[in-house]
Amino acid sequence: MGAGLGFLLAMVLFSGVRRRVEEAKPPKCFEGLPITLVSAAIVALSFTGFGGLVENIFGG
Repeated sequence: MGAGLGFLLAMVLFSGVRRRVEEAKPPKCFEGLPITLVSAAIVALSFTGFGGLVENIFGG
């Protein structure tokens, strides 16, 4: 159940990121797949940071 909720949270956050990227009109060289990969990397870094924060709070 936790994995399903985590996946749902990731998809909701990533859809918000994609919507904002589409509105921002990135440079021509980043349109399409490159900006999607950069966005995915930034979202992954945020989840990694959040994971470290949770470990420090709960001592896991």
